[in-house]
Amino acid sequence: MGLASRSNQKTNKEIAAISEKIKSSRLSFSDLMIPIIVVVVLLLLSIFVFVPMINAALKYQEEIKETNVKIEQLNSVQESLNKIDDNQLSDDIILAKSVIPKILKVSDFIYYVDTLAREKGLLIRELSAGDMVSKISQTESSGAGVSGPISYVGTYDAVVDFLDEVQNISPYIIRIQNVEVASLASGQWSISLNVSGYYMADKMGNVNIYRPFKSYTDYEDILEIFREKAKNL
Repeated sequence: MGLASRSNQKTNKEIAAISEKIKSSRLSFSDLMIPIIVVVVLLLLSIFVFVPMINAALKYQEEIKETNVKIEQLNSVQESLNKIDDNQLSDDIILAKSVIPKILKVSDFIYYVDTLAREKGLLIRELSAGDMVSKISQTESSGAGVSGPISYVGTYDAVVDFLDEVQNISPYIIRIQNVEVASLASGQWSISLNVSGYYMADKMGNVNIYRPFKSYTDYEDILEIFREKAKNL
C-alpha cells in the first residue's frame, strides 16, 4: 500500500506539473501587447510615412517624364529655329511690319475702302465699321482690327474691279466675308459684304513655348501676299 500511495502521489505531482506548464504556456493579454503594438506602429508608419513616400515618388516620376517631354520639345524648336537664316528672318520681319500696321484707325480704314469704291464708280448704300479684337487663347497673342458691313451699287464691271482690288491690291491685310452680289431691276448690281482690316499692336500676350512649332517659312503663300502688298505702299 505504501508503494501504491507513493506512486499515486508522484503521478499527481507530474499531472500538476504538466497542468502548470499548460497554464503557463497559454497566451495572455500581456503576451499579445508587444505584437499588437508592433503591428499598430507598422500600420501608422505605412499610413503616415510609407504611403506618402510612395505617392511622392510616383509624382516625381510623372514630373520627370513631363520634364523630359518638354526638353525634347524645346530641343526640337531650337533645331527648327537654327534652320532659319538670320538675314532672311530680319528681312521678313521688316516686310511684315511694312504691311501690318501697329495700329489701324477706323476712320483711315473706312476712308480707304470708300475712296476705292468711289474710284470704281460705286455708289454707297451702307458703310459702317468698328474696332474688334480676336483672341486666339488666353496664352497666345491677340490680333486686332477694324470690321464692318458695307454695301454699294454700280455696274457689274465696277463691282468686280472693286472686289479684286480690295483683296489683292490693297495695302492692308483684309478679309472679306459674307459677300452677296445681286442684279437690280435698274440694270445695276448691288454688292454687300463684311470687310475686316487687321493690325498687330505692340502689346503681346504670353507665348506657350511648348506648343507644336511650325516655322513661318512654311507659309510661303502668305509671305508672297505680303511682298505683293508691300509693292503697293
